[in-house]
Amino acid sequence: MQEHFMPQDGNDQEPEKRELYQQFAVKLNWKKKLRSQSGLLSLTVIVNILLLYIIQLVASWLISPILIQYPQFSDLVNELYTFWLYMLAFLIPYLVYAKLVHYDFRSIPHDRPYPPVTASCLGIALGCSIAGVLLSSIVSMFFSLFGLYPMDFSMDLPSNPLVAVLYVLNMTALPALVEEFVHRGIILGSLRKYGDGFAIVISSIVFAMLHRNMVQAPNALLLGLVLGYFFVKTNSIFTTIIIHFINNLFAVLLSIAAQWVGDWTAAAMQGFLWLGYLAACAVGLIFLLGVRRVQLGLMRSRCPLHTSELHGYFWSTLPAIVMALLILWVTFLNFTRY
Repeated sequence: MQEHFMPQDGNDQEPEKRELYQQFAVKLNWKKKLRSQSGLLSLTVIVNILLLYIIQLVASWLISPILIQYPQFSDLVNELYTFWLYMLAFLIPYLVYAKLVHYDFRSIPHDRPYPPVTASCLGIALGCSIAGVLLSSIVSMFFSLFGLYPMDFSMDLPSNPLVAVLYVLNMTALPALVEEFVHRGIILGSLRKYGDGFAIVISSIVFAMLHRNMVQAPNALLLGLVLGYFFVKTNSIFTTIIIHFINNLFAVLLSIAAQWVGDWTAAAMQGFLWLGYLAACAVGLIFLLGVRRVQLGLMRSRCPLHTSELHGYFWSTLPAIVMALLILWVTFLNFTRY
């Protein structure tokens, strides 16, 4: 019986130690990859912001003297400028980022949308947009207590029919295509190896950050979460492009219509539109949960890091901290102070 109390051979613990070391090495490798990708993505966002203001400065210096002599072309030039601003500042940096992290564009999910599911997702997203607008209003009211008011963004329809068409396309189709390709296609897609939930949250935060104002950012954050979820669950970027486009289109059409009616009529129009959103949201939920019986959960990844570790490693890199501070500063500049 004495042998049970004898010291065990150290070799018996070697497999356990080896397994612990292998787990540690695997987690360390994932940590290094995540921090590297965090740095690259944060630097890309910083370049995006800097390019935005550099292009605005150069364009103002080059174009303003011309428009002083030919003011009749100001609306057309403004729409063309908006298009190229999206291409140069909001698209190209992320193409470079995708190249640096070896993300293949062909891996972006692009299943053919199933119309009933897409319509249901659209209805739910429109319903959630009401919560987003209310959240933006609450945030704006909070900052107003300190004398900070978000800048108003005018949405005046140009008088020239051709320029008006370009304006509507720049406000609806262009953001839907570029922003979905960048935020859901590239950013979310490149982060999915760390977990779908983590990728959805990070892409949504970056999406909200790049709006750079408290009128749009809270709504953009909520909409980004919804779009990211539908992007993953439907396995198609086309679903989110359609939702983004229609959401923008309704907002633009309502803004244009409000210019031709009184304040009370505009408020009534928005109220009826929101009732339609809520009805569409209810129908969408009934179809997806009651008829299709969709499972709400997300796929687990092979990444061994917990959610708290993922966010800790991502947001503690120097580029991520600089990015956050830069966004806060730019957002502060977009307040009107009284």
